[in-house]
Amino acid sequence: MKVDKKLVSEISSAMKLDFSANEMDQLVGELNQTLDMLSALDEVDTEGIEATYYGGLGEAVFRKDEPIESPEQVEAILEQVRASKDHMIEVPAMIDDGEAGA
Repeated sequence: MKVDKKLVSEISSAMKLDFSANEMDQLVGELNQTLDMLSALDEVDTEGIEATYYGGLGEAVFRKDEPIESPEQVEAILEQVRASKDHMIEVPAMIDDGEAGA
């Protein structure tokens, strides 16, 4: 499979991404290089090798997700964002559902 500008343009349009001509050329090249490297895996003999369905053998350990109520921390975070309202971070709409601004 080869990636061309048309394919990248269609995918980027669906994802609402906009690339300059130089970025598009670079992306097409990088994607083709990645696919070329991955195609080398087709040549690896995996006959008789059991499939691996997980990356690690150990158990994942996660901290308990507990909210932290620290006004100082909230203010420090809100000072670093472009826009906020009612102590929440405002971000641009990600999905066009017909609403204004999306």
